[in-house]
Amino acid sequence: MSAQPPIGQVPADDDGFIIGYDIGPDGSATRLNNSHDLTRNGHWRWLHFDRGHNGTASRLRSFGFFDPRAVDVLLSPETRPSYLRDSDDPSDGATLILRGVNLNPGAAVHEMISLRLFIDCSTIITLRKDRIFAINDIAEAFSNGKGPESPAIFIKHLVDGLTSRITDTVRTFEDDLDSLEERMTMEDGSDSLRENLLQLRRRIIPLRRYVMPQRDALHVLMQDHNSWTTPEENDRMQRAAAETTRIVEALDALRERAGLLQEQIASEIAERMNRNTYALSIVAAIFLPLGFITGLLGINVDGVPGTNTPWAFWAVVIGCFVSAGLVWALMRRTRLL
Repeated sequence: MSAQPPIGQVPADDDGFIIGYDIGPDGSATRLNNSHDLTRNGHWRWLHFDRGHNGTASRLRSFGFFDPRAVDVLLSPETRPSYLRDSDDPSDGATLILRGVNLNPGAAVHEMISLRLFIDCSTIITLRKDRIFAINDIAEAFSNGKGPESPAIFIKHLVDGLTSRITDTVRTFEDDLDSLEERMTMEDGSDSLRENLLQLRRRIIPLRRYVMPQRDALHVLMQDHNSWTTPEENDRMQRAAAETTRIVEALDALRERAGLLQEQIASEIAERMNRNTYALSIVAAIFLPLGFITGLLGINVDGVPGTNTPWAFWAVVIGCFVSAGLVWALMRRTRLL
């Protein structure tokens, strides 16, 4: 078999077609040159398109097995993970919207990218705008001569690929949060610690926003009685989808831990402010009578005692110290210090 370029380097055709295969019952695959090849050499077919290509919409609408509403869903600019059946007929196709972490160079991992699928018993059509590495894995398996042997197993491998990368991202978040909790014991709520925690929470939120509906969409898919899955294949897909539930639970735990750490930081800051305010109050209380004495003696009127007495200044200084000492002793006695 001649070497094929990686799927990420394959340019889209005029109709947005990137790659496709005819797949046999044993998972062996024959690569298609274009999406117009009507001769099927396998049990089912996979076609992969660039959603951002201008020719993709017209090509999808030219397929006779597509419900027009399904095309609109697949090409919608904004989607959330979901599973929709074209009709109540189990033999009809369905649309599945999934999300994966963005591992493309220069992209933010937590900005999840969309993958749209149309599925029936003989065809899977996938659409993406940005490169998705889980799709690359499946294409590589087909190019090596052995890939998923049915549409259901294709979905299982795809979900495995998406969730494994999401899991790696969640583990990175957990390590980052562990580091922040360790820093909390040393930095006592520093500005950099608060900024790092805020950035982490901003990364967790979009991941959870998409993974939760993805879990629900996969649950609906597992409960759907369609014609392109067998009970055994459905069990295998359920095991793959169960990892998404664990990811949601891990993200919930991360959010709670981050919230508790935020509360702890806020509590440390409030306690530090209270200590500073208390110290200032003590200083003010000590110097209050001293300010009163010096202010009283500093009035510019006749009759201020000690004006012509050489030792009067030192008497006032000693009196101030005595007054401060009495205030300090009173605070100690009343346990204000």
